[in-house]
Amino acid sequence: MQRTFYFLIVGSIALVWLGHRMRLAMEKLMTGHPGDHALDMRFLGYSTEAVKLYLDRLGPDRRKFYLQTQTRVELGFIVAYGIAGAAGGVWLSALIYNQNWALVSWVPFVGGLLLASAAVVDLDEAQAIRKLLKSWPKIDDASVYRASRATRLKWLILLAGVALVLAGAGLAIIAKLKSL
Repeated sequence: MQRTFYFLIVGSIALVWLGHRMRLAMEKLMTGHPGDHALDMRFLGYSTEAVKLYLDRLGPDRRKFYLQTQTRVELGFIVAYGIAGAAGGVWLSALIYNQNWALVSWVPFVGGLLLASAAVVDLDEAQAIRKLLKSWPKIDDASVYRASRATRLKWLILLAGVALVLAGAGLAIIAKLKSL
């Protein structure tokens, strides 16, 4: 349990630092047009036309920056939130289980597993987006479909995982209060 807590702390510190770096990078990738966000930030996915329009608006320098961001900062961010999410889910699960709430201790545990799974899907998404950036201007529908599907799936799994971990945090508080 203590080792899991250390993973949670280290992962959270890395997550905060890399999250700040990602936010700064994503601000540089905004084109000024409504709805023009980095591809991996589009919850509902994107079409081939939208990708071509966005990458064209970025221009060569910011496309290169986007590729570098996908290769360096985002990979670290993905690993950090995967570790912090999984460790947080396991840690909360153990706290709840120790309060003799064995059945509901699965809630944060499953949430942590979902966050780790979202990180794996996010790695696939990052690879697909790197492929789009490298193949510019020859972007095919199949590559865009793969990247868009991974983006939608990542956000679905990520939101479900966060919801379950937060529910687990609430359950841990309730379990702790009932034991007092």
